[in-house]
Amino acid sequence: MAASRRPAPYLLGRAAWALLLLGGVGAAWAALVRGSWFDEYWSLYLGDPTLPSAETWRRWLTDSHPPLANALYRVVIWIAGEGLVRDRLLLNIPPFLGLVGATALFHRRSPSGSLFYLLVALTAVALPGFAAGASEFRSYAWQICADAVVLQFIYFATREDRGMLGGPELAVGSAAIATATFLHFISGAIVGLALLGLIVDGWRRGDRRRLVVPTAVCVLCWAAMMATVAVQLPQVRAALDVNWATTSNAAAVEMFVRAFGLAILAAPVAAWIAVRRRGEAGRFVAILLGAAAISLVGLLALNALRPVLMDRYLLAWQLLVLGAIVALATPELERRPRALGLFLAWTALMIALSAALQARAGGWESTRDRIAALTRTCPGTAVYAASPWRLGPARTSSTAAREHPVFALGYDRLARAGGFQVTMLPDEPVTLPLASPCPTLVWIEHDAPGRPGTILRRGDIRFDAPARLRLVVGATGYVIVATPLAGPAQGR
Repeated sequence: MAASRRPAPYLLGRAAWALLLLGGVGAAWAALVRGSWFDEYWSLYLGDPTLPSAETWRRWLTDSHPPLANALYRVVIWIAGEGLVRDRLLLNIPPFLGLVGATALFHRRSPSGSLFYLLVALTAVALPGFAAGASEFRSYAWQICADAVVLQFIYFATREDRGMLGGPELAVGSAAIATATFLHFISGAIVGLALLGLIVDGWRRGDRRRLVVPTAVCVLCWAAMMATVAVQLPQVRAALDVNWATTSNAAAVEMFVRAFGLAILAAPVAAWIAVRRRGEAGRFVAILLGAAAISLVGLLALNALRPVLMDRYLLAWQLLVLGAIVALATPELERRPRALGLFLAWTALMIALSAALQARAGGWESTRDRIAALTRTCPGTAVYAASPWRLGPARTSSTAAREHPVFALGYDRLARAGGFQVTMLPDEPVTLPLASPCPTLVWIEHDAPGRPGTILRRGDIRFDAPARLRLVVGATGYVIVATPLAGPAQGR
C-alpha cells in the first residue's frame, strides 16, 4: 500500500472543494453574459432536432468532429430549445458535476488519501480553456472534464496499490475513457497515448488481470474510432475542398509553446515544486510525459502534411503536462500547508480572471447591438449580411457553400433578437439599392476589419448610386454603413 500522507489542514481542504465549485459557478456566470461566436452557430446547425434523420447524418458525417459532440448538441436543443444561454448551461453543467463526483469518488477510495485527485481537478478548472469551453455551446468543457477524470483513473491505477481495481473506479474510468475518445479526434488521440502507456506499463509489470477491463474498453473505443474515421474522412474531404486551418509549421510550434505556458500559468506553485522534485517522477509521470512528447512530435508531423492544429485542440495536451506537474508537487503540498495555501490562492485568482475574461467577450452581439442602434435611429435602414468567404478566392468553394447556411443562421437569430431584419447576400456579385434617407448596412462577422471600399471590392458588392462609406467595428466583426452621396465617389 502507498505510504499514508498527513492530511491537509481541515480549512484548506474545505477551501479546495469550495474553489472547485467556484470554478463551475464562474464559468456559468460567463455563459450567462458573454457574446456568441461562429462555432456556437455550428453547434445549433448540427444539433437541430427538427431535421429528418437523413439530413442529420449528412451534416454529421461531413463535419470534422466525431458524431458524439453533435449528438450532445441535438439532445440539449431538444430539451432546452434554441436559447443559446440555456443551451450552454444545460450542455456544460453535467460534465462539471461529473468531474466533481469522480474527484470525490477517487479521493474517498484512495488508500493513501492523496490530494492529487482534488488538485488536478482544480488545475483543470483553473485553465483559461475551461472557462472558455464551459461558457460556450461547444463540447470543450466535456473534453476537459473527461480528460481530467482519465488522468485521475490512470493515477489511481498506477499509484494506489490495492490489488484489483474496484467496480466504481472502473465504471467511472471507463465512462471517461469513452467520452474522451469520442468527443474529438485530436484530443482523443492525445489521451489515448496516455492510456496506451498505462496498458503497456501494466502488462510489462505483470498487472494484466488488474487492467483487463480498461484494456478492453480502450481497444473497443479505439476500434470504433478507427471505423468512424474510415467512414467520415472521405466525406469530410469531399465537403472541405478548401482547408480553413492554415497553421504553418512555425505557428504549430508556437501553439505548443503557448499550451505549455498556459499549463504553467494554471499552477506555477506546483510547477516550482515539481522542478525541485524532478528526481521523484514515478510511473504515472513517465506515462504522461511520454504521451505528451509522442503526441507533440506526431501532431507537428501531421500539421506539416496538412494544417490541422488550433490552440483549443491542445487542451488535452495541456492536461497531460498539468497532471505530471501536480503529481510531482502533491506530496510536498500535502506536507506544507503554506505551500498548499499559496497554490489555492493562485488557483482562485486564475478561476476569477478566466471567468471575468470570458464574461467580457463581446461576440457577434457586439456588432449586432451597433446595428440595432442604427436601425432604431432610422427605421428604414436596410441591413444585409455576408459570409467572410465571399471576400476571398475561395468564395465559390464547397467549403464556403457548406458554411453559408451557418452564417445565415447566426445573422438571422441575432437580427431577430435585435429587432431588425437582415438579408443574407448570395455568393455571386451583387448591386445593392441605396436606401434614402436611411443608410444601407453590410454586416460581416468572423473577419478582421479593413478599408470599407476595399472590402466591398473584394466581395463584389456595389451600390446602385454613389455612397459615402464608413466602418463600424464590433468585437468579432464589422458593419459597412453606406449613405447616399451626391457625387461620383463610393469611398475607399
